Amino acid sequence: MLEKKIVISKNIYERLINDKAFFNMTDISDNEFLVKIILNTYDYINSDDYYKLISDMKENPIYSSNKLVKGMNIDDENFKKDFTEIVSEVIENEMSLESKKRTDTKTLFIRETKSTVNELLKLLNKAGAPVASKFFVKLILRYMYFPQYIRERILFNRIYEDIKLFSKGNKTCNISRGNNTYYAKIYDLLPGKEEFYNYVIVYGRNIKYSENVIMSFKLSSIRYIFGTKENIEITKEIKEEIESRISIPEFTGYESKEFTVYFDKYGENLLNIFYKDRPVILSKDTLKRKYVLFSSESQLVSYLKSFGWHALPVDKNIQDKLKDFYMKGLYLFDKDLLSLDDEKIKNELEKNKDNLVNLKDSLL
Repeated sequence: MLEKKIVISKNIYERLINDKAFFNMTDISDNEFLVKIILNTYDYINSDDYYKLISDMKENPIYSSNKLVKGMNIDDENFKKDFTEIVSEVIENEMSLESKKRTDTKTLFIRETKSTVNELLKLLNKAGAPVASKFFVKLILRYMYFPQYIRERILFNRIYEDIKLFSKGNKTCNISRGNNTYYAKIYDLLPGKEEFYNYVIVYGRNIKYSENVIMSFKLSSIRYIFGTKENIEITKEIKEEIESRISIPEFTGYESKEFTVYFDKYGENLLNIFYKDRPVILSKDTLKRKYVLFSSESQLVSYLKSFGWHALPVDKNIQDKLKDFYMKGLYLFDKDLLSLDDEKIKNELEKNKDNLVNLKDSLL
């Protein structure tokens, strides 16, 4: 079985591990994660999607300073080949710099996994790569140069390709997410407002229910997509409704609106750190630390739970929901009930509704 040692900087390694957490892939080993990056990145840079992307990358200052890039014509048949060679040159320079930072490196071993037996070997033969370790590092660095939403598409390429297939064929499909399955017609797949994640815009329903609604799923949250005999139609009215919401893809499936939130200095720092699922910032008053956020109510409540007293939403309903959340936590700490399982905690809270109400009143 193939096994190769690679050396990368700790900075690159930490960014890779951050991606693993961002895309909720902590259930697989680091080796499985790296093998997936290597195989899928190679497929991506040899796909039509890559050709569409590189016209935008041409404007990236990393590459645009190159004299050859400045004179390139995207309509030229050799554009993709020439640009790819320049990207390789940039990455070769990066690798050269990496090799000079031996005091700040991470050594890893790339091994075949059960699900990819001989795939790495086939890749090396197909690419004609004489030095496997160098080739693997080059692909990993190339992966890191892509924007985050492209990296998500690379990691979840099977789901991404299925989405394109069902969308192009205008077919109803089954979408599996966690413990839920949906009948849905895929309308579009778009990067979020801040280009961190991709969102699949669909019209459909949970198989437990009968009413179709507009929904927005994060690409990395989808486990499987497969065919179904169900038939869902997107009418002209539904299409118009989707289009009216789609400017912010992550909130297409929710009734979103503007919320004003005040932060203290620490809360403002947290706002700049907590990128994951952060509402869209429409405006801010730096002096007052007053922010106008665009979000659904449930999304904002979920996001602000990590801020404690460092964030103050103006909306009374949001305040009440956050008070309920903190109130339950206070009660569980006070009664030392955190060692109980979820069902027992739920029963304990139900039995002590009156105590919880009194506790909530004391917080107001």
